[in-house]
This record gives sequence, structure tokens and C-alpha cells, in this order.
Amino acid sequence: MKFKSLFSGIIFAVGMSAVIGTCLIDTKADTYGDWVYSSSYKITGYTGNKTEVTIPYKLGNITASSVQITEGSDSSKANLKTVKKVTFESGYTVMGNTTIKGFVNVEELVIPEGVTEIEENAFMSLKNLKKVQFPSTLKKIGNNAFSNCSSIESIALPDGFETLGYGVFTGCKGIKSLSFPESLKEMGYDVFQGCTGLKDANGCVIVKGHLYYMEIPSGVTEVTIPAGVQVLDGELFSGNKKIKKVTIPDGVTRIEHRIFYLCSNLEEVYVPDSVTYIGTYAFESCSSLKKLRVPSKFERGEDPFRGCKSLQDANGFVVVSGILCDYFGTADKVVIPDGVKEIEHNCFNNEKMTELILPNSLIKIGEGAFQNCTNLKKVEIPDSVSEIGRSAFSGCSSLSELKLSANVKTIDFSVFSGTANLKKVVVPEGVEEILYSAFSGSGIEEITLPASLKKLGRLDIKEGVKVSYNGTQEQWDALKPDKTLANKIDLVILKVTPVPTDTVTPTPVPATSTPVPVVYVVKVTDIFDGYGNSYKLKGNNATLIKGAKKAKVTIPDTVILYGKKYKVTAIGAGAFKSNKKLKSVTIGKYVKSIGKKAFCGDSKLKTVIIKSKLLKSSKIGKSAFKVVKKNVVFKVPASKKKLYTKIIAKSMK
Repeated sequence: MKFKSLFSGIIFAVGMSAVIGTCLIDTKADTYGDWVYSSSYKITGYTGNKTEVTIPYKLGNITASSVQITEGSDSSKANLKTVKKVTFESGYTVMGNTTIKGFVNVEELVIPEGVTEIEENAFMSLKNLKKVQFPSTLKKIGNNAFSNCSSIESIALPDGFETLGYGVFTGCKGIKSLSFPESLKEMGYDVFQGCTGLKDANGCVIVKGHLYYMEIPSGVTEVTIPAGVQVLDGELFSGNKKIKKVTIPDGVTRIEHRIFYLCSNLEEVYVPDSVTYIGTYAFESCSSLKKLRVPSKFERGEDPFRGCKSLQDANGFVVVSGILCDYFGTADKVVIPDGVKEIEHNCFNNEKMTELILPNSLIKIGEGAFQNCTNLKKVEIPDSVSEIGRSAFSGCSSLSELKLSANVKTIDFSVFSGTANLKKVVVPEGVEEILYSAFSGSGIEEITLPASLKKLGRLDIKEGVKVSYNGTQEQWDALKPDKTLANKIDLVILKVTPVPTDTVTPTPVPATSTPVPVVYVVKVTDIFDGYGNSYKLKGNNATLIKGAKKAKVTIPDTVILYGKKYKVTAIGAGAFKSNKKLKSVTIGKYVKSIGKKAFCGDSKLKTVIIKSKLLKSSKIGKSAFKVVKKNVVFKVPASKKKLYTKIIAKSMK
């Protein structure tokens, strides 16, 4: 477990012998021969003095649950340093939940026959490891499994091997020879990034058509990718300040993430029609890029052309192949050019913009595209638009006029949240779904819903809102609104269910009669933010009760309901428990307490950023961070480093 001060920039480890990666070993330990194991039969230490060891599969009659031997897991580190060769005993089928980092001088590793998979991160950062013997049964090696094992000299994968995850051998600069079977079906990105020992006579590292490294002689500013390359792999030229022109030959099919990221002097790039994918941030912040040739159609990752300000037209738009990628203008009235089919997510952050004109060519508005354009007053979304990303207009607090596209099927999560001046909304026929908190924190007083609705999430609109429904009472009841509307509303059903004329004579209704509204009363219990988290409200505070199921989560300082802000002061018990997607979480500045098992079992969690200075020992629940990923980094306020080190370590028991 590591901590990093948000302000001092110093990384430090918790000085406790009981810490293994990010979880504490069981206090009751026992031995089997030279091996130390916990009460849960996890092998945690070695007390012998041999140079070659075999890690047992069974401890007597009990199968070992896992192997977690770290530098701090045994009081006698000298014993661990003597070991040069490690063999796993037969019986293992998967190398998972494994680390042998404590054997800091290990040079040879033998994986036994029967093992079919080596899971992610299993043997990463064994700096002295030179040789790995793989079994003939091996089928898959997971992400980063041998990353930064910088002394490995050769890799020979067995016949029948099928899958290499991403980053498997990243940073293994000592590798000089490779052997792959024909059975290899899948190879992730960054597999051999930084493996400079594989350079060919031209100074390139090319493996299975992937270009991982290309040596550029001093003074050379124009680069041509070698013929035969199919994939430009991750971060190939990232941060290179020298190159000005790059030519990519026909035959290349993929440009992976961050290939030219921060190449601030790059001026010209030719991308052939054979390229079908351009990855996330591929050209981000190439601020000098003026001439770019790309195919008319390609798939892409997130924001590949963000920050390419020299590509902007006279009005500040950066448009690539019909995609509006960025905007550098400051106009009050923004007219999106004809021909734009898609607006990238988070494209606009223009507080001056008061008026927006969208073209009839537009098909998709990306996630957060106009988020927090606080002076935007009027939006007419043309019927050509079929998709609007979540939070697209969230925080547009001045928005008072809204016309929606008739061809949008889903009004996504939090699309119009925080639109405090929006009083009236007509949702057109054709819309089938309104997801949770689509209008949370809006000023809506009157909303019309279509009969085409099939799913109605929690609207989070204020009390007393008039809801007009264009369907029948039976259709409304089928939506189960009593479970999804967290408000007291006045409901008017606009259509009457037809009565069969052959059985019942209709009763005439006087022309002057007024429909009596049906009133549903539902107590407000929880709300949702724009990050996918849900909260319970009490007084002026909010408690996060269920965390988002995604890799990167931000717990905001505040959430908004009906225009009122609530401070997020607590993370509830089990809020992120066993979240298999979570890798990074940022905790807001008002959080005072973290409930028991809040992050327990989050096996992929790598980074925890704590902005709050209000946490106390008594306010972090038992096992709040138990069994999270080894070597997780906590970033905390400098003034709280000592206290937080102590209380977080306690919460990992």
C-alpha cells in the first residue's frame, strides 16, 4: 500500500510488517515446512535458506488458497533474498491472486503443467527474473502479467497458446528473442511496449505486425512507418517534440491510443484508407498539426483529436471526417457547420454561449457535449439526431427553451440535469426510454410524456409538477410509475381506453367537463448524480449508497435536487463492495465518513484520491478497504498524511 500527498508529491509506504500489497495478513499464522501460511491457508512467507524452492499446492491435506509473498510478508527478509529459482508444485491450474515479489532476487520461474491461465499482474516487476518456463497446457496470459520484468531474456510460448492480454511484457527491455505458436488468436495493445532489446537492424520493434518502437535518428523530423506494419501500438511517438511529418503506409489498419499524444511540433500526418480505427487520444494536444489526411470513415476511441487547435477553421471548429472534435471559439451565438454528423463528448465548455444552432446533418450528440454551458438559453435539436449522450446538457442552468428530436429513442441518464430555468418540456412521440435523473435538478413545472414510452426512470422533478401523458391509464400503469417517480405529481391522462361498442353503450361526456387529475404521492428517498452514483438525502447532506459500476468514479463535493445543493458527507456501507470494474476513485472534500466494507473486494482498484480533510478514525468502518488491489496508491492532503496512513491501514483488516 502506498500513499501520496496531494500537495507534497511524496510517495511513502506504510511501515507495518503485516501489510501485503493492500491487505493485511491474518494475525494467526502457521508453518508447513519452510512455508508460512495464514488461517485462511494463504502462503505468505518463507523461512528457509535454499536458493531453489518449490511453492506447495497443498499444506498437508489442505489446498493453499493463494500465494502472497511480498517483501514485507516475512520478518526475515534475508530468507527471501536467497531464492534464485521458484517452481510451483503441480496441482495449480490458474496463476491468480498471486505475487512472489518478496523473492526479489529470483532469476528463474517454472509454471507447472496443468496451468491454463496466468492472470493479470501475477508476476509483474520481478526485476531480476531472466527465464520463465511455460507449461504446454498454457492458453492465456492476462494483462500486465510480466510487465516491468526488465531482465527476461527470451519468451517461448507453447503450441496451443491463444491469448495475450494488454501490456503483458511492457517494459521487459531485456527480451531479445520471441517464439509464438500459430495458435495465437488474440494479442492486446502495448504487449511489447518498451521492449527495446527486440530492435531490428532499422531500429524498430515489430512483433506480429505491431510496431512498438521506432528509433528516430538525431535531426530527423520526417518519419515514414515501415512497410508490412499493420498496427501502430500504444504511445509509439507520445511526447516526441522533434517530429514534424509522419507518413503511414497503406496496409496499416489500426492506430492505437496516444500514438502522437503531446507531439506538439507535429504539423502533417497522412493516414491511408486502410486504417479502420484511430484510438483514444491518438493525436491529443498536437497543437501544431495543420495538415491531416484521414479516411472518410473509421471507428475511433475517445477524443482522438482533442486539443489540435491548429486544425480549427475560421470559427474555431475542429472537424475531422464529419466529427466535431473540439471548439476553440468564444462566440455568443454558435452555429455548428453543415455536414457535422457527430459532436464529440465534452466538446464545449463555453460560458459565453447563449444561442446554439445545430445542423440537420447532425446524428449524434456526445456525452457531456454542452455540459455546464451556463448561459445557453435555447436549444432546438433537429429530427436528424437519433442519439444524445448522458449529461449532454447537464448544468446548463440558463436553458429555458428546449425542442427535442422526434427520432431520439432514449433520453439518457442526467441529460438535462441541473437545468434550473427549464420550466416546460414536451417529450415527443417515438421516445421509448427516459433514464434515471434525466431531468434531475431542473425547474420543470409541466412535462408531457409520449404514449411510446416503454421505460420510465426516476425523473427527480420537483413537487407539484403537472405530468400530461399521451397514453391511456392502462399504458401508464404498465410503466409502474409509482416505483419510479420520486415526487408528488399531478397526472393528467390524455387518452381514454376505447370501450367495445357491441357490449357497452358509451356515456356522453359534457363538453364543459374537466378531467380530474390522478395524484401519485411518492416520498423522495434517493437521487442520482451525473457519475452513476445514487444517494440518500437527509437535511442538507447526502450519503452515497450505491456506487457506479465503471472503472473511474468521482464522488462529487455536492449533488443537486430541484436546484438545491446537498453536500456529500458520507459513503455508505458496501457502496462499492466487490466492484470488479473500479480502478480509480476520487472522494470529495466534504466526506466525513466511509462505511464498513465500502470498497471491500474491489480487486482492480489502483488509485484512491481523497480530497477530504474531515475523516476520523472512528468514521472509517471495518474492512472499508479490505482485499483491494496490491500496491494501491492513496493520494491524500499533506496535512492528513500521518493520520490517514494509520486509519486506512486499519480499515484494510
